[in-house]
Amino acid sequence: GGLGKMSWSTHTRVENIKPQPGIYAMYDTDNRLIYIGQSKDVRYRVSKHPKRSKYASIKVKYINTYDERIKLEEKLIRRLKPKLNRHLKGSKSLHATSKIRLELREDLIKALRLYATMHDCSLADACYKIMRQELNQELEFVKEYQDGED
Repeated sequence: GGLGKMSWSTHTRVENIKPQPGIYAMYDTDNRLIYIGQSKDVRYRVSKHPKRSKYASIKVKYINTYDERIKLEEKLIRRLKPKLNRHLKGSKSLHATSKIRLELREDLIKALRLYATMHDCSLADACYKIMRQELNQELEFVKEYQDGED
């Protein structure tokens, strides 16, 4: 079982990785998969990675959209169970969800409906998209913090 043949490039040096968004898979010296992650800048992420001393080579697949990266990352982690990834037991997803209730002004709700219509998505997805754009740095920080908790 592996990553399949979907345009992955293999690297032994961080400098050869493009500073682009994508998914990366880390392998040890015995070519065993040890970690899967995603980043908006794979080269930077790997160069600062808490597990960087443990890998011998890295496979990278460049993917621009955040949602596609997250979906593929989760699917690969669930399927391949790399030993250094945390597997959330009982959770369908690495991104567990919580319900919150928002009270918004009418004009914001109308603007949100307009956004959802223009982007052909649900109201909830519209909220997600807007929050993700706005919380980009904070999301990176939260992810870095979780990744570093070994």
